[in-house]
Amino acid sequence: MSSHFGKTCSPGIAIGPAVVYISHQIKVEKTESNNKDQEVLDLKMAFESAEIDINQLIEKQKSGPSREILQAHLMMLQDPEWMDQTLSLIHQGMTAAYSLQESSRVFKSMLENLDDEYLKARAHDITDLSQRVLGHLLGLKQSGNLLSKPSILVAHDLLPSEFLSLDRKNILGMILENASNTSHTAILAKTFEIPCVVGLQNALGLIKDNDLVLMDALKAQVLINPDQQVQDQALRDLEKQKAESKNLESFIHQTSTSLDQVNFEVASNLSCIDDMKLALSKGTEGCGLFRSEFLLLDQKFMPTESEQFEIYKTLVSSLSPHKAVIRIFDIGGDKQLSYLNLPKEENPFLGLRGLRLLLHQPDVLLKPQLRALLRAAQFGRLAIMAPMVTTLDEVFQFKKALKDCEQELLNEGLWKSGTQYETGIMVEVPAIALVLKDIAPHLDFISVGTNDLIQYLCATDRMNSTVSHLHDAYHPAVLRFLNLISTELKNTKVWMGLCGELAAQNDYVPLLMALGFKELSVSPGSLLKTRAQVCKTSVKDSLMLLQHALKAQSSSELKQLLQA
Repeated sequence: MSSHFGKTCSPGIAIGPAVVYISHQIKVEKTESNNKDQEVLDLKMAFESAEIDINQLIEKQKSGPSREILQAHLMMLQDPEWMDQTLSLIHQGMTAAYSLQESSRVFKSMLENLDDEYLKARAHDITDLSQRVLGHLLGLKQSGNLLSKPSILVAHDLLPSEFLSLDRKNILGMILENASNTSHTAILAKTFEIPCVVGLQNALGLIKDNDLVLMDALKAQVLINPDQQVQDQALRDLEKQKAESKNLESFIHQTSTSLDQVNFEVASNLSCIDDMKLALSKGTEGCGLFRSEFLLLDQKFMPTESEQFEIYKTLVSSLSPHKAVIRIFDIGGDKQLSYLNLPKEENPFLGLRGLRLLLHQPDVLLKPQLRALLRAAQFGRLAIMAPMVTTLDEVFQFKKALKDCEQELLNEGLWKSGTQYETGIMVEVPAIALVLKDIAPHLDFISVGTNDLIQYLCATDRMNSTVSHLHDAYHPAVLRFLNLISTELKNTKVWMGLCGELAAQNDYVPLLMALGFKELSVSPGSLLKTRAQVCKTSVKDSLMLLQHALKAQSSSELKQLLQA
C-alpha cells in the first residue's frame, strides 16, 4: 500500500478499480498545400461540424454548469480572431489542419501566461475545441465510452468534452494529475458531486489499470492497493458519509437557529442563476455573495445594462423573501478581460482591481451596473456590495454614484421613489477593518471575505503552492483580527456577514457565531453542513469558547482547542 496527496477539488470518499485514461491528442506535422481555396472550405466545414456537435450536446444538458460550459465553448468557437489567425496561416501555404493547430497553440500559450487562474484554465478549453475541429478536418471518430463498470478514473488531465462523453454513473471518483480547481472539468466534478483530487504528481506513473484505489478527497489523500483492514474502514467511512448526507437533508426546511434560540442566516455564494437553483433546492436563506464578474468572463463584449438587469431581477425575485447580496464587478489586476485593455501589472493582487478599477472607469464599468442593480431592487430584497475597499473616500464615491444613478432612473421613469436597498462593503483589505467605526454611519452591512483577508494579513499568495501553508485561517492573528472587526462594529446599526471559505469550516462556525456574524454564506454544497452546525451550537457556550480561543498562541493550539 502506498499513500499520496494532491489537492481537494470535490470532497468525498470513493473506493474502486482504477481506469487509467490516456488522452490520444491529435498532432499534425507541418505540411503545405497548393489548394488554398479547398483548405479554407475544409476549415469552415469543420468549424460548422464542431458547432453542430456542441449544439447537440447542449440540447442533452437540461441546465446547470455543463450547459453553460458548452455554451462558452460555442462562443469561443465563433471567435472571429481565432478563425482569422488560422486563415492567415492557410494563405501562407499551410494545410487547414496544421494552421488550426498552430493558431490554437498561440491562443493557448497566451492564456497560460496570464496571472488569472480562471483565465489560465480556459487554455484547456482551447485544446478541447481544437481537438474537436481537427477530428472533423481529418475525418477521425471520437473514442467511445471507456468506463464499462464503476471505477476511479485516473488521467493526466481531462477535457470537458471527454468528461461529458463518459457514463457518469460509472465514475466513482477522479484523480487528475494536472488539472486545477478552476478548470471546467473540476467545476463539472463539483456539480455532479464526484469525489475529485487534482494536482497529484506522477499519478499515471503511480497508478496502473485495475489497481484498487481508495481516495479521500476531503483530505486530498489517495491510497493505492490498500490492505483489507484499510478497505474495511474506508467502506465504513463511506457508509457514514452517505448516512450523514441523508441526515443533512432534514435541515433543508429548518431555519438556522442556535440551541439557545438565536437566529442566523445560512446563505449561498453564487456565480450564476443555475447555482441559485441548486441553492434553493437545499433551502438557502438568501445569497450572501453573488459574484457578478462571472457575467463578464468568456464574453466578447461588456453585457448591456438591460442584459444585466434581467439577470439581477431573476436572482432578486427568485430569492424573495430572502435577501440577495450582489457584489459589483470584482475585476482588474489578475482578472484580465480582453475587451477592457487593462494594463498588465507587476503585482496584480495589490493593483487596480475591485472598486478601485470601477471608480477609474465609472461610465463603462460602474454606472451601467449600478443602474441595472437599482432597477432590480424593485423586485425583492437587494444589498449592493463593493469589493476591495480601502478608504472612507471610496465609500463616499460609491454611495454618490448610487445616488446619481437613482436620480437618472427617476428622471427616466425607471425608478420607484422610496425603493429600499442596502449598501455595504467587503472587508478584505486590513486597512479598512481598522477604521470601520468611522465608516459604520455610512453603511448598512459589511461582509468579510476571509480568502483575500487572510492572504493580505499573512502576506501569502494562496495560489503559490510553496507558501500556501502560510495562508492559514487558524493563525491566531486571523481570529484576533475578526474579533477586532466585531469590536469596531459593536453598538452600530451595521450587520456582519462572512462569505469566505471559513464559514464552511464546522469547527470555526461557533467562533463566528460568538463574534456576531449573523449571515454565514457558503457554497451550495456546504450549506446544510453549516446550518446543521449552527443548529446544534449554543451562542452562550460559544462566547466562553471564544475567550479561550483568543488566547491561543499558535495554529495548532487553536485547532486542538476547537477539536476538543
